[in-house]
Amino acid sequence: MINIRKRGSAYQYQFEAEPIDGKRKQITKSGFKTKNEAYLAGMRAYNNYINGDVKEESQMKYGKYWDYYEYVENNPITNWNIKTSILYGNKDNLQDESIIKDFCNNYNCEL
Repeated sequence: MINIRKRGSAYQYQFEAEPIDGKRKQITKSGFKTKNEAYLAGMRAYNNYINGDVKEESQMKYGKYWDYYEYVENNPITNWNIKTSILYGNKDNLQDESIIKDFCNNYNCEL
């Protein structure tokens, strides 16, 4: 649930996040000119939080995985030297075949 409140001349949204290391976490942001603007931004932030699309450690839904996720984001694999084969079925609709082929070409994988 998103709470909106006025702080001085600006509005702020706030919602509860899952505890990290047993400590209660709240996600807040202020500086919105109108209550509606704060509410809409809060809805977007809450949706991002629920779907795992957050970047700050204090906002991580699964805090214990943050260090690994951050490492992978900051150190992408640019050269893959291990022979790899990818199985792609005729009825696979999870990813477009052209994207899989591009990946295979970029990382020397067999398809």
